[in-house]
Amino acid sequence: MKRNYTILDAPFKLAMVEGHKAAQEVQQDTPPIVGGAAIQLYTSDPLLFRPTNDVDISPRRRLKNAEIKKWGVRAGFNLSEMGHNIESRESRMGYQVEFLNLEEPFFLHLDNITKKTWELLPRILQDQYERARTFRIRDQNLRVVSPEDSITSKLYRLCSMAHQGLVTGEDKVNTSFLREGLIDDVMLPTSMEDTLEEIVRLRYRTTELLSKQTYREVKAHLDTYKAKKDLFDILAIISAERNGLIRLDRQELKKSIEAQSDIIATVHC
Repeated sequence: MKRNYTILDAPFKLAMVEGHKAAQEVQQDTPPIVGGAAIQLYTSDPLLFRPTNDVDISPRRRLKNAEIKKWGVRAGFNLSEMGHNIESRESRMGYQVEFLNLEEPFFLHLDNITKKTWELLPRILQDQYERARTFRIRDQNLRVVSPEDSITSKLYRLCSMAHQGLVTGEDKVNTSFLREGLIDDVMLPTSMEDTLEEIVRLRYRTTELLSKQTYREVKAHLDTYKAKKDLFDILAIISAERNGLIRLDRQELKKSIEAQSDIIATVHC
């Protein structure tokens, strides 16, 4: 089933460590790992690691363009010194470092905080940073956005997709439970492994359609994939807790959701 990479792969771990280390070197900061990498770390079960082609790290404050470039250039330089064929460049969200010597594309994304987000949510972002947990990887302590905040970040986009009619049936019911922080009422699929295989197939089906269908048709497939992916990530965290692999703080989860309730409400969840 595997397409692209998981935290079991050496480049994945290396990207997390070197992205973190570069921030310490040039900013004296420890920005948290976010997105799919964080989900995998909390999921703990290799059978439920959703393959991805990148590691995302986000600063705890908005950086100037020169600052995030310096961070990315340092990460790229360090990886090059270790023998990797690397290309570093600006990206839509900040800066990216691409591994060119791997069988499939893989990226380290350093995602800056947008000006609008920083103006609206400075306190929330600081709270998220303080709630971040620590993982020991390759002899380095790495900050990782908390599982509660990981759920909230996925819930925002999931609500948007639900409003567009892309989340139906049991998935829609689960989204309603999540909106209220009622994770104990959320229903898990009979087989999380089968659900993950379906999502991976949908992802690559969407990729195959890029050159065969109109933009609108491809976007519909892509949005459906994103909705299913985001819900799966949330369910993977909940499944990990029910299997005794992690602990979710229900009060922290509700606090995280309530802190962003106005933003979530704008997507009619």
